[in-house]
Amino acid sequence: MQHRLPFREAPRAIRLHRPAAAAGTPPRVPFGLAAWSDDPSAPVLAIELGPLAGSSFLDLTSQIAGTLPEPTSMPAGACVVVLGEAPAPAGLVARFLQSLRRTESVPRAARASALLACGYTRIGAARDEASAHDLVWGFAPS
Repeated sequence: MQHRLPFREAPRAIRLHRPAAAAGTPPRVPFGLAAWSDDPSAPVLAIELGPLAGSSFLDLTSQIAGTLPEPTSMPAGACVVVLGEAPAPAGLVARFLQSLRRTESVPRAARASALLACGYTRIGAARDEASAHDLVWGFAPS
């Protein structure tokens, strides 16, 4: 995996795909951009993950892959970025501890494997200092 951001210059726009049940404030915008874009032709699509059930690598990878758009539905060379946090599980203990931790980190390996399983190429990962996000990305085949 790469360990530098996938762009020499920050992209001009980035769209956010949120889970259907997402509530609250959207996550910070990466790459130093001021706001999320509504432009469907934005060159980058960021995926905000919803709650993930199970903790095995295969469970996580499968659930993440299910949230990703098919690479063939994306413009050739478009970048898909998977953000590194998901809402904490909503079980009884999790509800009790919710005030302590509302999100949990999702391993880079599971996010990268999901991109690979879906057919994305040029997969990489890095921390975006501008937003403090741990990012994993892949590109739709050209």
